[in-house]
Amino acid sequence: MLAKFVRGAALAIVAISAGALPASAQTANRLGWLGELSGSCYQGVNAAGAVVDRQCFRDQFGHFLRASITRGSNYRGESVMGFSNDRRRLEVYAWTNGGETAILTPTFVSDELVFAGENANGVATRAVWRRGGEGAFQVADQQRTDGAWADATVTTYRRDGAAAAAFSAGSSIGAAGSGFGWLDQIAGRCYLQVEPRNDPNSRGCFAFQYRNVLRQTWYAGGAVGEAVLVRHPASGGIAFFHWDARGNFGVGQSSFSGRHLVSMTDTTDRRRRVLSRSSRGFTIETQQRSGQRWEYAEHHRYSEQ
Repeated sequence: MLAKFVRGAALAIVAISAGALPASAQTANRLGWLGELSGSCYQGVNAAGAVVDRQCFRDQFGHFLRASITRGSNYRGESVMGFSNDRRRLEVYAWTNGGETAILTPTFVSDELVFAGENANGVATRAVWRRGGEGAFQVADQQRTDGAWADATVTTYRRDGAAAAAFSAGSSIGAAGSGFGWLDQIAGRCYLQVEPRNDPNSRGCFAFQYRNVLRQTWYAGGAVGEAVLVRHPASGGIAFFHWDARGNFGVGQSSFSGRHLVSMTDTTDRRRRVLSRSSRGFTIETQQRSGQRWEYAEHHRYSEQ
């Protein structure tokens, strides 16, 4: 499973909290040589010369490096990797067209990006991203034997053309999808803020990227944010990943309470947002915890463009 998400879900990288450095320096500051992948696609070939997959990387917001992967005719995947200011570590949020998700926490060891794995039949495993020469990189699945790490399999990726624009709700062609309650009905459109005041610079767009993956893009003044929603099989709710142009980066959970969708992130238990369907759109009410009660803080209503 580790190799599937590390090599199969691809990488997308965000560098945040780097002060006033230019975007290229911010990426290099956090991610070393991985920032050099931006703007290109790479074809992966194994030791036998067989094509494994194709991965493409793109900058976003001047801070992020998004990525996508194609393997065969059926497998598609994406991920976002970034530095969590709350947990002070790199984190990877990955999702696929099958609705699978993963959260990984890689670390740099010298010039290699290392993803720790589980023991396989008593043998420690890991996956390593490393340079592979001019216009290339490698992903190695390694095993630890006799106190040393050794490559078990190696996939070499070589530059293979320019990367297309990354998927974004509101600007990309969406797929047919379902499984998200009344959110299904608002997908495929954008909505402008009409309360507490009309604001043409504040809008939200929804689109299915895959049949079971719902995407959001938010525009609020000069800030832009993205979110990925997937159904959480264990709780029956909705899990989401989010990132934005201000460098916020994290995960959250939503659940339906009647017709209301209640959402919270993993960084606070004192603030939540409640979404409800309204005429030609939806309303988002922000609530704050006061003792054991949730109290109204503000609301925004959005109407179809």
